[in-house]
Amino acid sequence: MGLGSEFHLRVRWLPGARFEQGGLIYDAVYEEAGTDPQADAICDERVRSIVFNLLRQHEHRLEYLNIARVP
Repeated sequence: MGLGSEFHLRVRWLPGARFEQGGLIYDAVYEEAGTDPQADAICDERVRSIVFNLLRQHEHRLEYLNIARVP
């Protein structure tokens, strides 16, 4: 991944979205947020904003987008 050894095993992948038939579909865990404490713990609304903004800026040039947090 190009990360230094100090980050090894510390990367926490966040739920994101996928592109299907020209549309954006957010991970189902976002629908569970607010009613499921486990979903609340892993959902980050900033990820939704990042995905939405990047898609808007780059439109059809995105094939995939992975977002992670390093605590």
